[in-house]
Amino acid sequence: SIVDEAYQRTIDLITEKKGEVAKVAQMLRDKETISHDDIVELIGKRPYGDKAYDEYVSSKAAILKKKEKDGNTKKEEEPATSDLSDITLTPGLV
Repeated sequence: SIVDEAYQRTIDLITEKKGEVAKVAQMLRDKETISHDDIVELIGKRPYGDKAYDEYVSSKAAILKKKEKDGNTKKEEEPATSDLSDITLTPGLV
């Protein structure tokens, strides 16, 4: 079925990009909230371009930076530490 094929493609992609997924997960543990710029700095730009998406992300980033400058963000909590090497992906619906 279409859903099963999409599910399998998703599992394959997550498995293929497991290193990048682990990096983003760790950054989320450290910072709780991350921006597009954080992700680009961590794992690089998207492999394909989309002008509308880039403009949207840029405007959202500008709003977030203004809020940070004005002090309208939550105080960051202490980062949780964890080894991500024990993460396993198991196909199947839950």
